[in-house]
Amino acid sequence: MKRISAFSVALVALALISLASCATSRGVIDYRVDAGPNPASGKVVYLDNVSDARVFEAKPTEPSIPSLKDGQITNKEITSRAIARKRNGYGKALGDILLPEGRTVSDLFAEATVKALRDKGYVVVPKDSPEAKNGTPVSVTVNRFWCWMVPGFWAITLEGQVEVFVTGPAILVSGKEEQVICSISRKSAAGGTKAWTTIIDQSLQEYMNELKARIK
Repeated sequence: MKRISAFSVALVALALISLASCATSRGVIDYRVDAGPNPASGKVVYLDNVSDARVFEAKPTEPSIPSLKDGQITNKEITSRAIARKRNGYGKALGDILLPEGRTVSDLFAEATVKALRDKGYVVVPKDSPEAKNGTPVSVTVNRFWCWMVPGFWAITLEGQVEVFVTGPAILVSGKEEQVICSISRKSAAGGTKAWTTIIDQSLQEYMNELKARIK
């Protein structure tokens, strides 16, 4: 039988310690949505307001409820950037994942909403621009945007949920406020940065697809 050297054992132990440290620490992912350019012509709209109305809990009973590893759930500087929570193989909540300083969840959904509008042929201008005076206002309220890990025997599952209210009757098919809800689930061998970035990307892509289906 092949003998395992002490050096090999040490390497394995070091790798496990490194993984544990990564899971318990606070991670940062700088994700952005490329809204692209305005179409050459089209109806003018502007984002009147994009707000983050998510509710965080210190020790939630469900992993889908936003929470933070250090309990700073009343610190808007932190909650406005929080997007995911890491867990161990038993489902215990560990570290969390934030956007970098200067970036917020409201920024993400502003970019995603602008892209959806431009893809549908609307010209999106800044709220304080002269063109906005004759434009249509659109408001966005993010009630839920969260990603988390579900442990498994051979692979983990990363989940993402989105719930957003979009107000802009003039540009919506229904002619009233729309509630856009979507969920994403994908298997992954590990919960590294690439896997988290993918679930964040897919969640926002699904939001944009759902929103575009409701825009005139």
